[in-house]
Amino acid sequence: MTDSSHFFYGIAEVCSAIPVANRNAMSKVKTAFFCQNCGTQAAKYLGKCPSCGEWNTFVEEVVQKKSSVTSGNRKKNAPQLIHDLETQVLPRIDVL
Repeated sequence: MTDSSHFFYGIAEVCSAIPVANRNAMSKVKTAFFCQNCGTQAAKYLGKCPSCGEWNTFVEEVVQKKSSVTSGNRKKNAPQLIHDLETQVLPRIDVL
């Protein structure tokens, strides 16, 4: 006899429980591995550091993108007609 308190949810049930507005806001956490001895960064775990040669010194850490503009404050550009664009006349530079 199975115990109903030990029911495991599948990915479809978990995703359907998340409100639609929040599904796009969720992003995958980015991690990198860093050597504790010399600070070398690697995308995957390495047993031996290629820079300092030490064994088992890599630890996984969460890294975030350095962005000057957050995604919520980004201004979206709409297409414009060519004849509506402002133009400037700049002097030409002669190259010999």
